[in-house]
Amino acid sequence: MNNKGVTLIELLVVLALIGIVIVTAFSLLNFGYKTFNKGTSQEEIQSNLSLASNVIARNIRYVKEDIFILDSLSEDDIEDGYNYIYIEGDSLKHLIKNEDSPRDIIKRYCDSFIVSKKNKNTLEIKITSSKENQDYDIKTRVLLLNSPKVKGKTTNGGSVIKYKP
Repeated sequence: MNNKGVTLIELLVVLALIGIVIVTAFSLLNFGYKTFNKGTSQEEIQSNLSLASNVIARNIRYVKEDIFILDSLSEDDIEDGYNYIYIEGDSLKHLIKNEDSPRDIIKRYCDSFIVSKKNKNTLEIKITSSKENQDYDIKTRVLLLNSPKVKGKTTNGGSVIKYKP
């Protein structure tokens, strides 16, 4: 018998195979998309923390006068002539003397900022950040080249650096 055309069973088999191919392709594309987003989030966090670490080190490395480590910062604590590096909300801020508003070092995703004295002329800074279940922290030690005294909360660390440039 030589009938031309396709049977219903042949048509259903072809549709099932096409469906399997489409589902597999979609799964691979979805996996690639999620992997790319995770990588982008991690890269953003790492570059922000690296930049913040460099900015902080550059600003305090050559300080000649005393550096103070404080627990927190309020309007009453701000003194003329001093710069402050502190965390506010999920931003890391840098308040520079003679400026009305602080600059953002990290605009968002900053979870913690801890500064402690390691030895006579070394500060240890730890910054933690997270975004979309991507956590990252960076620790850096800054050698204070002009040997200023480090005062304040030096044993357990604090969340504010106060210094004169």
